[in-house]
Amino acid sequence: MGGYAAPTHGRDVDKKITSKQVADVGEFGLIKLLTEGLSYDAQTIVGVGDDCAVYEVSKGHYLLATCDMLIDGVHFSRKTASPFLIGCKALACSLSDIAAMGGRPLFALISLGLPETTAEEFAQDLYVGIRSMCRDYHVSLVGGDTVRSPERVVIDVSMIGDCPKGKYVLRSGAKPGDAIVVTGYLGSSAAGLEIVSGKQSESDAERRSELIEAHLAPEPRCAHGVFLVENFEIHSMMDVSDGLAGDLGHICEQSKLGARIHADKIPISETLKAFCDSAALNPLKYALAGGEDYELLFTLAPAELERLTSRWPDMFEIPLTHIGEMDANIKGIHIISAGRRERPLDAQSYEHFRKSRERE
Repeated sequence: MGGYAAPTHGRDVDKKITSKQVADVGEFGLIKLLTEGLSYDAQTIVGVGDDCAVYEVSKGHYLLATCDMLIDGVHFSRKTASPFLIGCKALACSLSDIAAMGGRPLFALISLGLPETTAEEFAQDLYVGIRSMCRDYHVSLVGGDTVRSPERVVIDVSMIGDCPKGKYVLRSGAKPGDAIVVTGYLGSSAAGLEIVSGKQSESDAERRSELIEAHLAPEPRCAHGVFLVENFEIHSMMDVSDGLAGDLGHICEQSKLGARIHADKIPISETLKAFCDSAALNPLKYALAGGEDYELLFTLAPAELERLTSRWPDMFEIPLTHIGEMDANIKGIHIISAGRRERPLDAQSYEHFRKSRERE
């Protein structure tokens, strides 16, 4: 009589078990490992691999879906940020993902893990921040979950949006010769993070406040993304959440192109420049590898760029900067210095599970 065989539930029982840790494969290697071989139904237009998933609910009507998890000690610190600002930032991450696809946010669900010793006032103020962002960006908060967390506050945001006029923009659509463009300024959030974490100091109160605000109170570019896709042919787009080097690298990889950018064209605020001058730091480090700026990074044809730059100042106050071009003849990203010297860019963006998790 044969022995009992436990069900495998689709697992490959012959698959070799390795002793690797997630730090050995890194964040993106882990994502590939977990999602390889996924299949989708005909209505799933875009699955894993972009800022949002895209689902066709009816002919020409697409929904966008994204989720973001924030953990105390990784994405924020209760020691340095108010619960109100933590709530604002939690929503900003997902709002920025919707903006990166050219979409309009509709509703959100919030799952919250709290240690049992958490003060009631903290939870209330956290939701004041969340509800404030929902109000400002016309998002309905429709549900979620609350659980006990053993040690740290955990906030998970799921957000649904749609595509006005059925348009959406992916990371994979860049074309050779496209202009590479970014909104706003880069690097200030990373400098703000170093200030609040005590890695750097800033004696000038106004500069300190502005850099910390860039980190704790980012402004998702939702209106800007909708304006871009409704009025121009944007070939590729994403938000700058992990640093310009890493995020432009995603566009290069998924579009199967290289990129050439100019160091002296990367938009850096006067505040960040002054902070770096006073501390003998390189502001490009923050712009290229810092992350959490939540600006839009996109590509389009040069002729479209001319139209865009003529209309942009009438619509928005934040700057729009042409920083380089997509190129089919190079691999990866090349950066051109102010002295016109070109070299491959080896700056690394932030990645979860990297064995050294510092923003290099």
